Amino acid sequence: MENVINQNFNNFFRSKKSKNSSKVFTTELMKSSFDGVRESFKKHIEPLRLSNKLNSEIVSDLIISKIVNELRGNNISSKKGVSDNQADFYVDESPYEVKVSMGKTWRGGEFSKRESEYIMIIRNRTLIDLRFFVVQAHLKMDDWKSSTHENYYATEIKLEDILKKPHTILCGAFKNNKVIFE
Repeated sequence: MENVINQNFNNFFRSKKSKNSSKVFTTELMKSSFDGVRESFKKHIEPLRLSNKLNSEIVSDLIISKIVNELRGNNISSKKGVSDNQADFYVDESPYEVKVSMGKTWRGGEFSKRESEYIMIIRNRTLIDLRFFVVQAHLKMDDWKSSTHENYYATEIKLEDILKKPHTILCGAFKNNKVIFE
């Protein structure tokens, strides 16, 4: 897939040099990560016909694994978190969280409220041709609100609230209140 991640992603990570290497987190690295996720999903996951929630969890885990592996392959210190009370992954020792949704709202439990850098992903509903919109923002505990859905325990954050904060759209676009996938 051509030009999966736009230049903003490259610019954001340009300053995030590894302590162990002069290489940086690049557009090409993310492109490879998303391409790998698409291939894995088509071959192994889509035929199982799982729930949307489980598919999003799998997409999240595949993306995290691919990012960490790609970073390590480029001699950039990275590791995957191993429990719910840790970040999803670390670049050097900087924590990153990844959230995946099919809409403009992300939900999460207790540990979703931690202050961290977040990579928020909206995936399209078509599993055969998986596409993404990705926005990065630094979120704090008070950015997460109690769910507006009755009888739902999790906290949530809406895309419109993220876009009011300093953010970087890493993949896709947002125009006329619509998400455009890449």
